[in-house]
Amino acid sequence: MHPGSTPSAHIRKQPANHIHLDRNLKNVMSKPVSKQPLLSLRTALILLSSTLIGVGATVLTYLDTRQAGTAICVGVAAGGGAITILNGVIGD
Repeated sequence: MHPGSTPSAHIRKQPANHIHLDRNLKNVMSKPVSKQPLLSLRTALILLSSTLIGVGATVLTYLDTRQAGTAICVGVAAGGGAITILNGVIGD
């Protein structure tokens, strides 16, 4: 900064195209977001049911054996198997 100059003299003005970018950003931001769900109802039902089956198998196995590792392995296997079975059972 030179002696006697004001700080505002060193501030660069934004280029003219910056205004157009802001307008384009506002247009993009104001567009409605699609109302499509992330998961279909069928997929959500299959995942929720298989999770409950896996948790149930884990809890029951742990209560029987008192071995957490075994119970988790059984629960994961039961949940994975439930996804396969429920996918075939629950129709489109």
